[in-house]
Amino acid sequence: MGFCNCDGTLGNTGRPSGVKAFGIPRMILVQKTFNNGVRNSIPAGSTYDQAFIDAFINATDDTKMFPIGGLENVATVREASTFETFGSGAQSLVRQGVKPFSAFIPDAETTYLSKIKQGGCEDLQIYVVDECGSIRGTVSSDGLTLPGTKVQRNTWDPIYKERTDAESNGITLTFQFDINELDENLRMIASTDLDFDALALTGLVDVLSDVGAINAGDVTLDLETCYGSFDNPIKFAGYDQAADYSLTADGGAAVISGVTENSDGNYTIAHNGTTGQVMVLTLGAGVVGFDLATTTWIAV
Repeated sequence: MGFCNCDGTLGNTGRPSGVKAFGIPRMILVQKTFNNGVRNSIPAGSTYDQAFIDAFINATDDTKMFPIGGLENVATVREASTFETFGSGAQSLVRQGVKPFSAFIPDAETTYLSKIKQGGCEDLQIYVVDECGSIRGTVSSDGLTLPGTKVQRNTWDPIYKERTDAESNGITLTFQFDINELDENLRMIASTDLDFDALALTGLVDVLSDVGAINAGDVTLDLETCYGSFDNPIKFAGYDQAADYSLTADGGAAVISGVTENSDGNYTIAHNGTTGQVMVLTLGAGVVGFDLATTTWIAV
């Protein structure tokens, strides 16, 4: 029984007052390991403020977190353990049962399906958030960090469900937790220890760019999200201040001298780039909730 801790005696079974069970209205996805091979985790004693969680959601490396909210009909009940039965009738525990997860995300569209389906290509771990806003993961063996709970590889399976006369459309999400993850190692960061609302967390919205006319000293481009109709995607509109963007020229800082929104999502950006320089546009630090795709052009 490799999953048992057989190094000590039976633990004390008293429980302090106020200890609560855990419900799951949303989850936070994160890759299992950072690009240096270290397990992604939350260090004990962190300052759990809005800047703390924003840094994870807006990260551009493997520490990036992806909140998924609006989960309904959540079920995550571990299946019965497997026993070997001998001729005498005696049994021996072989392994603990697998722990499946299922939930429904009502009114989620097919574009959203394409986003979360990409989780099947990653080694994932998950933090779950209960109805009070507490965050739960699986404590490290030394008790110093709280990684997410690992997902069993090749079990991540979001499926789009069409609307019927009796049920709404949406996405059914199923997977299994890693067989080696133990329920007794689950720990939570209580909502009372957080200076942000974990129930309000949302992922970033992807913004796509289409570079149009490139002139001396300015560029015109279209910015839109992945959502909306086939012919009328939702535009990235109303961001017409220089501070809404950040620009580099050949890797160094460049100056945006003006931004004009010609129509919803169509912008002309004036800059000080010179002929032949590679210009790279990103969103300014004050623009939250969006992630602009790599936008480059050669200045003329």
